[in-house]
Amino acid sequence: MVLLFCLSLMAEAAKPDKKFHIFLCLGQSNMCGVCWRFNVDILPNLPKTLPNSYIISAKDCESTGDQFHFSTEGMRILGFRYAEQMLKLHKYKMKK
Repeated sequence: MVLLFCLSLMAEAAKPDKKFHIFLCLGQSNMCGVCWRFNVDILPNLPKTLPNSYIISAKDCESTGDQFHFSTEGMRILGFRYAEQMLKLHKYKMKK
């Protein structure tokens, strides 16, 4: 129920002349793990379906080797990519 409410808010936020924005950032699952199909079948179509949704790449994020989890470094890289996307959406420029 909460998800449906949030999705309806996102649809409203995508309409022109709105003064608020709701962004949905979704990270890919472990690229080398058993959930990789999610990255191929579901995520690429999400921005077409939900306005203001963005996919955060997990490419080259290190795994723990169990096919499910990212290593600490992999999580840091993914977190940095989330931050980068949100700053970009709010029109902040990143210093390299």
